[in-house]
Amino acid sequence: MSGNGTSASTVMLKGIFEQLAQDQNVPKKQAQELLTGMVERVTSHLRQGDRIRINGLGTLEVRKREARTGRNPATGEAFRLGETFHWRPPSAMTVTVFLLYRVSIPSTTPWPV
Repeated sequence: MSGNGTSASTVMLKGIFEQLAQDQNVPKKQAQELLTGMVERVTSHLRQGDRIRINGLGTLEVRKREARTGRNPATGEAFRLGETFHWRPPSAMTVTVFLLYRVSIPSTTPWPV
């Protein structure tokens, strides 16, 4: 359940490329190859340490942190944490999500609501 009492659906890559194929009037196979290629390219750049900025989607990057020990909450098993993946959404998307799910916006946000 999401914050506003509705159940959020999960959209998979397959659903996105099917919608893209329909919207752009291209074969599903072509849309699948384009999106799969994009995911592979983004992954490759992140592995190289690059930061990726996609207008309207946000910034993706891998952040290096000092190694620490984490714990699996289900099993209690300890494991090592080092690098973390970070996604910073654009401010317009953040405001939309906050308003959609009626979550209070932290006072440190730089944009008016």
